[in-house]
Amino acid sequence: MNITCQEENHNHKPITLICTNPDCENTRLLCSKCLITTHNDCIKHVVDVEDVFNCCLVANINWIADNDVKEAIHLLNKHKLDGTKGQLFKVYEGMITSEFDKITRHFMRRISEVKEKTLKEAQKMFNGLDSNLGTFKNKLENLYNFDDFLQILEPLQTEEKDVEQVSQDLSLFFQGIDHQRTKQDELKRMSHNIKKLIEESLTINSEPFETFKAKLPFEILDENASVKKNWSWSTLRKSNSISLSEDNTKAEKKSGSPISSTAILGSVQMSRGTHKWEIEVPKKCICFGVIEAQLVKNLESFPSQSSIGLGTGGELYQLEKVQGLVDYKNKTYSCELNMDDGVFTISHDQNIIAKQDNLKGKTLVPFVSMYYFGSTVKLEIL
Repeated sequence: MNITCQEENHNHKPITLICTNPDCENTRLLCSKCLITTHNDCIKHVVDVEDVFNCCLVANINWIADNDVKEAIHLLNKHKLDGTKGQLFKVYEGMITSEFDKITRHFMRRISEVKEKTLKEAQKMFNGLDSNLGTFKNKLENLYNFDDFLQILEPLQTEEKDVEQVSQDLSLFFQGIDHQRTKQDELKRMSHNIKKLIEESLTINSEPFETFKAKLPFEILDENASVKKNWSWSTLRKSNSISLSEDNTKAEKKSGSPISSTAILGSVQMSRGTHKWEIEVPKKCICFGVIEAQLVKNLESFPSQSSIGLGTGGELYQLEKVQGLVDYKNKTYSCELNMDDGVFTISHDQNIIAKQDNLKGKTLVPFVSMYYFGSTVKLEIL
Protein backbone atom coordinates (compact mmCIF):
# COMPACT_ATOMS: atom_id res chain seq x y z
CA MET A 1 0.00 0.00 0.00
CA ASN A 2 1.74 3.16 -1.25
CA ILE A 3 0.00 5.90 0.74
CA THR A 4 1.92 8.70 2.41
CA CYS A 5 1.07 10.74 5.47
CA GLN A 6 -0.25 14.22 4.78
CA GLU A 7 0.23 15.57 8.31
CA GLU A 8 2.42 18.64 8.61
CA ASN A 9 6.08 17.92 9.35
CA HIS A 10 5.62 14.18 8.81
CA ASN A 11 7.59 14.41 5.59
CA HIS A 12 5.21 12.16 3.64
CA LYS A 13 6.19 9.08 5.59
CA PRO A 14 4.39 5.93 4.38
CA ILE A 15 1.14 4.94 6.06
CA THR A 16 1.92 1.53 7.59
CA LEU A 17 -0.27 1.34 10.71
CA ILE A 18 -3.94 1.30 11.71
CA CYS A 19 -5.32 2.43 15.08
CA THR A 20 -8.14 0.18 16.32
CA ASN A 21 -8.75 1.89 19.64
CA PRO A 22 -12.54 2.39 19.90
CA ASP A 23 -12.06 5.52 22.00
CA CYS A 24 -9.56 7.18 19.71
CA GLU A 25 -10.77 10.41 18.03
CA ASN A 26 -7.72 10.89 15.84
CA THR A 27 -7.07 9.61 12.37
CA ARG A 28 -7.06 5.82 11.99
CA LEU A 29 -4.31 5.58 9.36
CA LEU A 30 -0.87 6.30 10.78
CA CYS A 31 2.70 6.72 9.85
CA SER A 32 5.47 6.04 12.31
CA LYS A 33 5.53 9.70 13.41
CA CYS A 34 1.78 9.71 14.01
CA LEU A 35 2.27 6.86 16.45
CA ILE A 36 4.50 8.87 18.73
CA THR A 37 2.78 12.25 18.35
CA THR A 38 -0.98 11.64 18.35
CA HIS A 39 -1.42 7.93 19.24
CA ASN A 40 0.92 7.49 22.14
CA ASP A 41 -1.94 6.05 24.24
CA CYS A 42 -3.11 3.72 21.48
CA ILE A 43 0.00 1.58 21.10
CA LYS A 44 -1.79 -1.56 22.33
CA HIS A 45 -4.41 -1.08 19.66
CA VAL A 46 -2.14 -0.45 16.67
CA VAL A 47 -1.74 -3.09 13.97
CA ASP A 48 0.43 -3.32 10.91
CA VAL A 49 -1.30 -2.86 7.57
CA GLU A 50 0.72 -5.65 5.98
CA ASP A 51 -0.40 -8.07 8.71
CA VAL A 52 -4.02 -7.30 7.90
CA PHE A 53 -3.50 -7.85 4.17
CA ASN A 54 -1.66 -11.09 4.90
CA CYS A 55 -4.44 -12.23 7.25
CA CYS A 56 -1.91 -12.53 10.08
CA LEU A 57 -4.35 -12.67 12.94
CA VAL A 58 -1.72 -14.71 14.78
CA ALA A 59 0.95 -12.07 14.38
CA ASN A 60 -1.09 -9.11 15.53
CA ILE A 61 -4.42 -9.20 17.34
CA ASN A 62 -4.33 -5.57 18.47
CA TRP A 63 -7.06 -4.65 15.99
CA ILE A 64 -9.47 -6.43 18.38
CA ALA A 65 -10.32 -4.21 21.34
CA ASP A 66 -11.61 -6.72 23.90
CA ASN A 67 -8.80 -8.11 26.07
CA ASP A 68 -10.63 -11.37 26.84
CA VAL A 69 -11.00 -12.06 23.14
CA LYS A 70 -7.32 -11.27 22.64
CA GLU A 71 -6.29 -13.67 25.37
CA ALA A 72 -8.51 -16.42 23.95
CA ILE A 73 -6.98 -15.93 20.50
CA HIS A 74 -3.51 -15.95 22.04
CA LEU A 75 -4.18 -19.34 23.69
CA LEU A 76 -5.60 -20.77 20.47
CA ASN A 77 -2.46 -19.70 18.63
CA LYS A 78 -0.12 -20.85 21.41
CA HIS A 79 -1.48 -24.40 21.40
CA LYS A 80 -2.22 -24.47 17.68
CA LEU A 81 -5.92 -25.14 18.18
CA ASP A 82 -8.34 -24.79 15.30
CA GLY A 83 -11.46 -26.45 16.73
CA THR A 84 -10.81 -29.94 15.38
CA LYS A 85 -12.58 -32.61 17.47
CA GLY A 86 -10.32 -34.20 20.08
CA GLN A 87 -7.58 -31.64 19.51
CA LEU A 88 -7.80 -30.13 22.98
CA PHE A 89 -7.45 -33.53 24.64
CA LYS A 90 -4.40 -34.31 22.51
CA VAL A 91 -2.73 -31.13 23.72
CA TYR A 92 -3.57 -32.07 27.33
CA GLU A 93 -2.37 -35.63 26.74
CA GLY A 94 0.92 -34.31 25.43
CA MET A 95 1.40 -32.13 28.51
CA ILE A 96 0.61 -35.00 30.91
CA THR A 97 2.89 -37.34 28.99
CA SER A 98 5.70 -34.81 29.21
CA GLU A 99 5.30 -34.49 32.99
CA PHE A 100 5.21 -38.26 33.52
CA ASP A 101 8.25 -38.64 31.29
CA LYS A 102 10.09 -36.27 33.62
CA ILE A 103 8.99 -38.33 36.64
CA THR A 104 9.98 -41.56 34.91
CA ARG A 105 13.43 -40.24 34.08
CA HIS A 106 13.86 -39.07 37.68
CA PHE A 107 12.89 -42.40 39.20
CA MET A 108 14.82 -44.42 36.64
CA ARG A 109 17.86 -42.37 37.58
CA ARG A 110 17.26 -42.98 41.29
CA ILE A 111 16.59 -46.69 40.75
CA SER A 112 19.79 -46.98 38.71
CA GLU A 113 21.72 -45.33 41.53
CA VAL A 114 20.33 -47.81 44.08
CA LYS A 115 20.99 -50.71 41.72
CA GLU A 116 24.60 -49.65 41.16
CA LYS A 117 25.12 -49.25 44.90
CA THR A 118 23.64 -52.72 45.54
CA LEU A 119 25.83 -54.33 42.89
CA LYS A 120 28.94 -52.50 44.10
CA GLU A 121 28.44 -53.78 47.64
CA ALA A 122 27.74 -57.30 46.38
CA GLN A 123 30.82 -57.31 44.13
CA LYS A 124 33.13 -57.09 47.13
CA MET A 125 31.53 -60.20 48.59
CA PHE A 126 31.59 -62.12 45.31
CA ASN A 127 35.28 -61.35 44.73
CA GLY A 128 36.02 -63.24 47.93
CA LEU A 129 33.70 -66.07 46.92
CA ASP A 130 35.38 -66.42 43.53
CA SER A 131 38.73 -67.07 45.23
CA ASN A 132 37.10 -69.87 47.24
CA LEU A 133 35.72 -71.38 44.05
CA GLY A 134 39.14 -71.14 42.41
CA THR A 135 40.80 -72.92 45.34
CA PHE A 136 38.18 -75.68 45.20
CA LYS A 137 38.64 -76.11 41.44
CA ASN A 138 42.44 -76.35 41.79
CA LYS A 139 42.20 -78.99 44.51
CA LEU A 140 39.61 -80.88 42.48
CA GLU A 141 41.85 -80.98 39.40
CA ASN A 142 44.85 -81.91 41.54
CA LEU A 143 43.08 -85.00 42.92
CA TYR A 144 41.09 -85.98 39.84
CA ASN A 145 43.53 -85.31 37.00
CA PHE A 146 41.41 -85.55 33.89
CA ASP A 147 44.39 -85.28 31.52
CA ASP A 148 46.00 -88.37 33.12
CA PHE A 149 42.69 -90.18 32.84
CA LEU A 150 42.44 -89.40 29.10
CA GLN A 151 46.05 -90.47 28.55
CA ILE A 152 45.29 -93.90 30.02
CA LEU A 153 42.33 -94.30 27.66
CA GLU A 154 44.18 -93.19 24.50
CA PRO A 155 45.36 -96.71 23.55
CA LEU A 156 41.73 -97.73 23.11
CA GLN A 157 41.60 -95.45 20.05
CA THR A 158 44.52 -97.23 18.31
CA GLU A 159 44.35 -100.37 16.21
CA GLU A 160 46.52 -102.35 18.61
CA LYS A 161 44.39 -102.17 21.71
CA ASP A 162 45.94 -103.59 24.86
CA VAL A 163 42.75 -103.79 26.89
CA GLU A 164 44.38 -105.62 29.78
CA GLN A 165 47.09 -102.97 30.14
CA VAL A 166 44.50 -100.17 30.02
CA SER A 167 42.50 -101.92 32.73
CA GLN A 168 45.59 -102.23 34.93
CA ASP A 169 46.48 -98.57 34.40
CA LEU A 170 42.93 -97.54 35.31
CA SER A 171 43.10 -99.60 38.50
CA LEU A 172 46.35 -97.90 39.48
CA PHE A 173 44.86 -94.50 38.62
CA PHE A 174 41.80 -94.94 40.85
CA GLN A 175 43.85 -96.59 43.59
CA GLY A 176 46.08 -93.53 43.55
CA ILE A 177 43.04 -91.33 44.11
CA ASP A 178 41.73 -93.63 46.83
CA HIS A 179 45.04 -93.54 48.71
CA GLN A 180 44.96 -89.76 48.99
CA ARG A 181 42.56 -89.79 51.93
CA THR A 182 43.61 -86.44 53.31
CA LYS A 183 42.94 -84.69 49.99
CA GLN A 184 39.63 -86.52 49.62
CA ASP A 185 38.47 -85.50 53.09
CA GLU A 186 39.51 -81.90 52.47
CA LEU A 187 37.73 -81.83 49.10
CA LYS A 188 34.60 -83.30 50.68
CA ARG A 189 34.53 -80.59 53.35
CA MET A 190 35.09 -77.93 50.74
CA SER A 191 32.31 -79.39 48.56
CA HIS A 192 29.84 -79.01 51.39
CA ASN A 193 30.87 -75.39 51.91
CA ILE A 194 30.86 -74.64 48.19
CA LYS A 195 27.31 -75.99 47.78
CA LYS A 196 26.09 -73.86 50.66
CA LEU A 197 28.03 -70.84 49.42
CA ILE A 198 26.57 -70.98 45.89
CA GLU A 199 23.00 -71.61 47.05
CA GLU A 200 23.06 -68.79 49.60
CA SER A 201 24.90 -66.24 47.48
CA LEU A 202 22.65 -66.78 44.45
CA THR A 203 19.41 -66.56 46.43
CA ILE A 204 17.98 -63.06 46.28
CA ASN A 205 16.57 -61.68 49.51
CA SER A 206 13.39 -59.77 48.67
CA GLU A 207 13.39 -57.73 51.90
CA PRO A 208 15.69 -54.88 50.66
CA PHE A 209 13.57 -54.48 47.54
CA GLU A 210 10.34 -54.31 49.54
CA THR A 211 12.00 -51.74 51.83
CA PHE A 212 13.07 -49.67 48.83
CA LYS A 213 9.56 -49.75 47.34
CA ALA A 214 8.06 -48.73 50.69
CA LYS A 215 10.26 -45.60 50.73
CA LEU A 216 8.97 -44.36 47.38
CA PRO A 217 6.64 -41.31 47.67
CA PHE A 218 3.73 -43.18 46.08
CA GLU A 219 2.12 -46.57 46.33
CA ILE A 220 3.49 -49.17 43.95
CA LEU A 221 0.63 -50.59 41.95
CA ASP A 222 0.10 -54.27 42.65
CA GLU A 223 1.73 -56.10 39.76
CA ASN A 224 -0.96 -58.75 40.13
CA ALA A 225 -3.89 -56.32 39.93
CA SER A 226 -4.10 -56.21 36.15
CA VAL A 227 -3.43 -59.89 35.57
CA LYS A 228 -4.98 -61.67 38.52
CA LYS A 229 -8.15 -62.26 36.50
CA ASN A 230 -6.40 -63.83 33.55
CA TRP A 231 -3.36 -65.76 34.76
CA SER A 232 -3.02 -69.39 33.77
CA TRP A 233 -0.55 -72.25 34.03
CA SER A 234 2.91 -71.15 32.95
CA THR A 235 4.25 -72.40 29.63
CA LEU A 236 7.81 -71.79 30.87
CA ARG A 237 7.79 -72.97 34.49
CA LYS A 238 6.57 -76.53 34.06
CA SER A 239 7.90 -80.06 33.97
CA ASN A 240 8.67 -81.49 30.55
CA SER A 241 6.29 -84.33 31.47
CA ILE A 242 3.30 -81.98 31.59
CA SER A 243 1.36 -80.76 28.57
CA LEU A 244 -1.10 -77.85 28.43
CA SER A 245 -4.36 -77.14 26.63
CA GLU A 246 -4.48 -74.35 24.07
CA ASP A 247 -5.69 -71.81 26.65
CA ASN A 248 -3.15 -73.01 29.27
CA THR A 249 -5.86 -73.81 31.85
CA LYS A 250 -5.78 -77.62 31.65
CA ALA A 251 -2.60 -79.45 32.59
CA GLU A 252 -2.03 -83.16 31.95
CA LYS A 253 0.86 -85.47 32.75
CA LYS A 254 1.94 -87.11 29.49
CA SER A 255 1.50 -90.81 28.89
CA GLY A 256 4.68 -92.79 29.55
CA SER A 257 6.11 -90.11 31.86
CA PRO A 258 8.11 -91.30 34.89
CA ILE A 259 6.18 -91.91 38.10
CA SER A 260 7.40 -88.99 40.18
CA SER A 261 6.15 -85.66 41.55
CA THR A 262 6.41 -83.39 38.52
CA ALA A 263 4.87 -79.94 38.72
CA ILE A 264 3.67 -76.83 36.94
CA LEU A 265 3.45 -73.30 38.35
CA GLY A 266 1.04 -70.45 37.78
CA SER A 267 2.11 -67.69 35.40
CA VAL A 268 2.00 -65.00 38.11
CA GLN A 269 3.61 -64.48 41.51
CA MET A 270 1.39 -63.16 44.28
CA SER A 271 2.56 -60.76 47.00
CA ARG A 272 -0.42 -58.42 47.46
CA GLY A 273 -4.18 -58.39 47.11
CA THR A 274 -6.70 -61.24 47.15
CA HIS A 275 -6.61 -64.00 44.56
CA LYS A 276 -9.21 -66.71 43.98
CA TRP A 277 -9.17 -69.76 41.72
CA GLU A 278 -10.69 -73.22 41.40
CA ILE A 279 -8.92 -76.53 40.82
CA GLU A 280 -10.86 -79.41 39.28
CA VAL A 281 -9.22 -82.72 40.25
CA PRO A 282 -10.55 -85.92 38.67
CA LYS A 283 -7.95 -88.28 40.20
CA LYS A 284 -5.93 -88.84 43.33
CA CYS A 285 -2.15 -88.51 43.64
CA ILE A 286 -2.27 -84.81 42.90
CA CYS A 287 -1.07 -82.04 45.19
CA PHE A 288 -2.03 -78.39 44.76
CA GLY A 289 -1.75 -75.09 46.60
CA VAL A 290 0.91 -72.37 46.74
CA ILE A 291 4.65 -72.31 47.34
CA GLU A 292 7.28 -69.64 47.91
CA ALA A 293 8.73 -68.86 44.49
CA GLN A 294 12.33 -69.02 45.69
CA LEU A 295 11.91 -72.60 46.96
CA VAL A 296 11.18 -74.06 43.53
CA LYS A 297 14.43 -75.40 42.07
CA ASN A 298 13.40 -78.52 40.14
CA LEU A 299 9.97 -79.08 38.61
CA GLU A 300 10.85 -82.64 37.65
CA SER A 301 11.09 -83.53 41.34
CA PHE A 302 8.78 -81.13 43.13
CA PRO A 303 9.41 -80.37 46.83
CA SER A 304 5.87 -81.00 48.11
CA GLN A 305 7.11 -80.95 51.71
CA SER A 306 8.07 -77.27 51.26
CA SER A 307 4.74 -76.28 49.76
CA ILE A 308 1.55 -74.99 51.36
CA GLY A 309 -0.69 -77.54 49.76
CA LEU A 310 -3.25 -80.30 49.91
CA GLY A 311 -2.62 -83.76 48.53
CA THR A 312 -5.77 -85.40 47.23
CA GLY A 313 -4.87 -88.50 49.20
CA GLY A 314 -5.51 -86.41 52.30
CA GLU A 315 -1.94 -85.17 52.86
CA LEU A 316 -1.52 -81.68 54.33
CA TYR A 317 1.65 -79.64 53.83
CA GLN A 318 1.98 -76.63 56.17
CA LEU A 319 -1.83 -76.41 56.31
CA GLU A 320 -4.10 -76.60 59.32
CA LYS A 321 -6.92 -79.09 58.84
CA VAL A 322 -10.38 -77.60 59.39
CA GLN A 323 -12.48 -80.51 58.22
CA GLY A 324 -11.82 -83.50 55.99
CA LEU A 325 -13.25 -85.19 52.92
CA VAL A 326 -13.85 -88.91 52.61
CA ASP A 327 -13.71 -89.12 48.81
CA TYR A 328 -11.13 -86.92 47.09
CA LYS A 329 -11.92 -87.97 43.51
CA ASN A 330 -13.77 -85.77 41.01
CA LYS A 331 -13.78 -82.75 43.25
CA THR A 332 -13.57 -79.03 42.56
CA TYR A 333 -11.60 -77.13 45.20
CA SER A 334 -11.70 -73.38 45.73
CA CYS A 335 -8.45 -71.64 46.64
CA GLU A 336 -8.29 -68.15 48.11
CA LEU A 337 -5.04 -66.32 48.85
CA ASN A 338 -5.37 -63.04 50.75
CA MET A 339 -1.85 -61.60 50.81
CA ASP A 340 -2.91 -58.47 52.68
CA ASP A 341 -3.94 -60.62 55.67
CA GLY A 342 -1.49 -63.45 54.91
CA VAL A 343 -4.19 -66.16 54.75
CA PHE A 344 -4.55 -69.09 52.32
CA THR A 345 -7.64 -71.34 52.39
CA ILE A 346 -8.81 -74.37 50.44
CA SER A 347 -12.56 -74.99 50.35
CA HIS A 348 -15.03 -77.51 48.98
CA ASP A 349 -18.75 -76.81 48.63
CA GLN A 350 -18.15 -73.43 50.35
CA ASN A 351 -16.71 -75.16 53.42
CA ILE A 352 -13.09 -74.44 54.35
CA ILE A 353 -11.22 -77.73 54.72
CA ALA A 354 -7.67 -76.40 55.28
CA LYS A 355 -5.94 -73.09 55.89
CA GLN A 356 -2.63 -71.34 56.64
CA ASP A 357 -2.56 -67.86 58.16
CA ASN A 358 1.10 -66.89 58.46
CA LEU A 359 1.95 -65.80 54.93
CA LYS A 360 2.11 -62.01 55.05
CA GLY A 361 5.22 -60.58 53.40
CA LYS A 362 5.92 -63.67 51.28
CA THR A 363 5.85 -64.00 47.50
CA LEU A 364 3.86 -67.07 46.51
CA VAL A 365 3.00 -68.84 43.28
CA PRO A 366 0.19 -71.38 42.66
CA PHE A 367 1.24 -74.93 41.74
CA VAL A 368 -0.01 -78.40 40.95
CA SER A 369 2.15 -81.51 41.17
CA MET A 370 1.16 -84.83 39.57
CA TYR A 371 2.48 -88.28 40.39
CA TYR A 372 1.01 -90.65 37.78
CA PHE A 373 0.84 -90.08 34.02
CA GLY A 374 -2.66 -89.43 32.74
CA SER A 375 -3.44 -87.13 35.68
CA THR A 376 -5.23 -83.91 34.70
CA VAL A 377 -6.06 -80.66 36.46
CA LYS A 378 -8.41 -77.91 35.27
CA LEU A 379 -7.89 -74.31 36.42
CA GLU A 380 -10.48 -71.54 36.57
CA ILE A 381 -9.73 -68.01 37.78
CA LEU A 382 -12.50 -66.44 39.84
